[in-house]
Amino acid sequence: MSRKIGIIAALCCVFVLCFALVGCGGVDKSKYTGDWKLVYGSDENLDADSIKLMESLGLSVTLTLNEDGSGSLDLFGEKMDAKWEATSNTEGKITLNGSDAKMKLTESDLTIEDSTGASMTFKRPS
Repeated sequence: MSRKIGIIAALCCVFVLCFALVGCGGVDKSKYTGDWKLVYGSDENLDADSIKLMESLGLSVTLTLNEDGSGSLDLFGEKMDAKWEATSNTEGKITLNGSDAKMKLTESDLTIEDSTGASMTFKRPS
């Protein structure tokens, strides 16, 4: 009887350890945090050439995501508050001025897409 209890206790420890190790593979928020610069938008006026022209005139669009889930979008000098959450290492959610959007993260880009399909793609400034 005592041996069965020992085996059951050992199995329980193994299961707890397995669940704990699975939980360690969480979301790496540092992949999202920091400053991002607009490089492309789905709007016809936000192609790469138009963005370069605007930057030459001192106009830019930057996104800042902070570790605490806050952030801001500076749209040609007009700042919007942001709240964001990483739901995985490649996807997340962001709220800008009360409007919800999806975030998709690749190796080098962060894309925000709203419910209408309009999107903005950012890269880290070099």
